Amino acid sequence: MIVYLVWRLVQTLPSGWSLIFGSLLLFFEIISIFQSVLFHILLLKPTERKPAPLPDNLYSVDVTIATYNEPPSLVRKTILACKNLNYPENMLNIWVCDDGKRAEMRELAEGLGVHYLDRPGNEHAKAGNLNHALTKMKGDLLLTLDADMMPKPDFLQRTVGFFAENEKLAYVQTPQVFYNEDIFQYNYYQGRNIPNEQDMFMRLIQSGRDRFNAVIYVGSNCIFRRSAIDHIGGFVIGTITEDLATGMKLQSNGFDSYCLNEVLALGLTSESISDQIKQRARWARGTIQTTRMSNPLEAKGLSLMQRLLYFSNLLYWYFGVTRFMYILSPMLFLTFGVAILETSLKQLLIFWLPYFLFSVTVVPYLTNKKLNVFWNNVYETAMTPTLFLAALQETIFRKAIPFEVTPKGIYQNKTSINYRYMMPLFVLLALSIVLMGLNVGRIAGAGENELQPMLINLFWLGYNGVFLLLALLLGFERPRMREAERFAKELPLTLRYMDDEELKMENVRTLDISETGCRIYTDSILPLPERMELDIPLSQDAIRVAAEKIFYDKHGSGFQVGFKLHWSNIDEERKWLAEVYGSADEFVKGIFQAGVWTSVTSYLSNFKYTYKSINRKSPRVRLKRRASIVVDQEERYRTQLLDISYTGCRIELPQKAAMHEGKKVRLQIIGSAFEANGRLIRVSWAKRNKMTAAIVFDEAFDLSLLLGESSSIPPSKELRSGIVPAEANSKS
Repeated sequence: MIVYLVWRLVQTLPSGWSLIFGSLLLFFEIISIFQSVLFHILLLKPTERKPAPLPDNLYSVDVTIATYNEPPSLVRKTILACKNLNYPENMLNIWVCDDGKRAEMRELAEGLGVHYLDRPGNEHAKAGNLNHALTKMKGDLLLTLDADMMPKPDFLQRTVGFFAENEKLAYVQTPQVFYNEDIFQYNYYQGRNIPNEQDMFMRLIQSGRDRFNAVIYVGSNCIFRRSAIDHIGGFVIGTITEDLATGMKLQSNGFDSYCLNEVLALGLTSESISDQIKQRARWARGTIQTTRMSNPLEAKGLSLMQRLLYFSNLLYWYFGVTRFMYILSPMLFLTFGVAILETSLKQLLIFWLPYFLFSVTVVPYLTNKKLNVFWNNVYETAMTPTLFLAALQETIFRKAIPFEVTPKGIYQNKTSINYRYMMPLFVLLALSIVLMGLNVGRIAGAGENELQPMLINLFWLGYNGVFLLLALLLGFERPRMREAERFAKELPLTLRYMDDEELKMENVRTLDISETGCRIYTDSILPLPERMELDIPLSQDAIRVAAEKIFYDKHGSGFQVGFKLHWSNIDEERKWLAEVYGSADEFVKGIFQAGVWTSVTSYLSNFKYTYKSINRKSPRVRLKRRASIVVDQEERYRTQLLDISYTGCRIELPQKAAMHEGKKVRLQIIGSAFEANGRLIRVSWAKRNKMTAAIVFDEAFDLSLLLGESSSIPPSKELRSGIVPAEANSKS
C-alpha cells in the first residue's frame, strides 16, 4: 500500500485544471488506505473474551425494552424471551419503555407480568425514553434491548460476571445477530452462504476495537453498570445516534468497554431495501452529527488509538462520496477528456495490480472468509446514491433528522420492483453503457498516447458497470410470504387425533419449526383431521399443544404437513420460543462460501417473478389410470386420471369435450370399483389436443383400492374436529 501510495503521489497526478479532479480522487484513495491500515490492525489480533463466573453476591438487573410503534406481537416475543432469562426472579425486573403510549402495549405488559413505562412527551427520542426509565429503576446493572431483540436464556449468565471482575467496566456489548435473511442474502438467493451484511462489524471489527477499549455501543444487546451511566448524566441526548455518543463519553471518562463475541440475542434485520437505505442514511447522518457535537480528535480522556478509530468510523460513512468519485472518474475522461490520473498500462501492472491482488487475497484470509472484496463492492455500490446524498446533506445543510423506527415483521406476498432505489443506479449504468459504446469504436483509430488512457478508463468503466448491474438486481424484491421465520430442525413429536372414536398416535419428526408452528414429515399418508394435538419434547420440558393443519402435500418420497400451534397458556408459548430461538444461532453463522461466478449463476437459476404458496389441505398422489366421466348424467367421456387426493383429482380429456367449470360429473375408474361424484373446476387447454380439469369430490373417499395397502387412505369425516376428548386423554 505504501509503494502504491508513493507512486500515486509522485507520478500520476495530472496537470492543468484536471489536477482538481485528480487531487480529489487521490484524496479519497488516501482516506481508503488510512481506513485499510486501521482495519488490518484491528483484525491482526482481535480479543477473544471468555465469560467470567457469576459473583457470589449477584447484581440486581433491570431489563429495558425500548419501543415506539413496533407491533405488539413483535414486542410480545421479546418480553417472553426476557422471562426465559436464567436469573433469580427477585434480582430481575423487566420494563417495557413505550414511547408510543399505547393502551394495547400497557395491557400486553401487564398481562405478561412485566413493568410498563410511558412518559408525557417524546423529547430526545430513544435517549430520552431510556433516561426517563432510569428515574424509575434501581438495579445495579441495566440491559438495553430493542423491541425485536430476544435475549437467549443465558445472556446474563455470560455477561454479569465481567462487572465483578473489573470495577472500571462500564458496559459489555454483544453482537446484534439476526435470525432472518437480510436483503442481500434474500434478494440475491444466497441464503446463509454469505453472512449478514452487519456481521463484519458486529463480530470482527468490534472484537478488534475491544483491544483498544473503543467498543461502540450499538443501542441494543448491551449491559451497563448503572453507576457508570449515572456518572455521565445518563444517555447522551442531542444526537440521533445516542448509542455511539454514550459509549464514547463513557470511554473518555475513564471507563472500560468489552465486546463479547457470542450470539446472546437474536432479532430482525431490515426486510426491504427502502427500510435498509433509510436506516443506513440515518446512521450516517447521526454519526456525522455526533462527531460534530463531540469531535473524537479533540475529546479529552481518549487515547490516540481511540481517537483514530472513532475518526475512522466517521470517515466510513462517507464511502458513498468516495465510491461515487470512483464511478464518476472514468466517465469524466471518456466524456470531457479530463485525465484524473496520468499513467500507462505498464505502470498499472507494476504498482496497482499487486495492491489490488493484496486486497482480494489477504483481506478474506484475515477475516476467515467473512469479508469478500466482490461482495463488499456490491454492498457499497448498492448504498452509494443514498449515502452520498445523506453525507452531503448532513455535512453542508445540517437539517434536523426525524426519529424513525425501522419497520420489522413485514409480510409481503408478491414480487415488487423498487423503482426509487433502482433509478439512480440505472442512470449510472446507462451512462456507462452509452459511453462504452461510443468510445470502443475509437480504439482502432486512436494514437499511442491516446490509446492507453482510453483502455484504462474503459476497463474501470466496465468494472464499475458490473457492480452497478449487480446492485440494480437487488431492486427486484422477493416476496416475504411467511409471517414467521422457519428454522430447519429435526424434533421428534407425536400426533394425537381421533379416528372413528379411536385415539390414534403417530410418531413423526419435524422438518422445520417457527414461533407459530412447525412442519413435519411422514413416510405414508395419514388420515389427519383439521385439528389435533401434538406432544413435543423440548429442552426445558415436554408440552402438549393444540394444532391446526395448514397444508398437507407431497415431500420427496413422503409427505409434509404444516401446523399452526395454539397455546393454552403463556408458559407453553414461552418454552416453545426458547426452543425455536434458543438454537437459532446455528443458522446465522454464514461465511463467503460462494464465489463470484457461483453467486451469479445461483441468482439466475433461482430468480422468479411469481410465487405460489403451499396451501393444499390434502396431498396429491400421482396415479395414471384410465377412467371415464359422466357429465350431467348424460354425456360420457373417456379420460385419463393424472393424480388423486382425498378430496379430488386431476384428469386429462379430449379437446372436443364440452366442459366448463361448475358442471356436475361422476368419475369411474376402469378396472376398479371406485366411483365418486363431484364438480369440475380449473378447466384449461393442454398440449396434444387435450384439455385438463380438476374435480372436487362431494365427499372424501377411501382410496386404498387404488393406492394399495402400503399407502392406503382411509375414510375422512369432514365434520370431526380431531381434538382428543378428555376421557381419551385419561385412558392414554
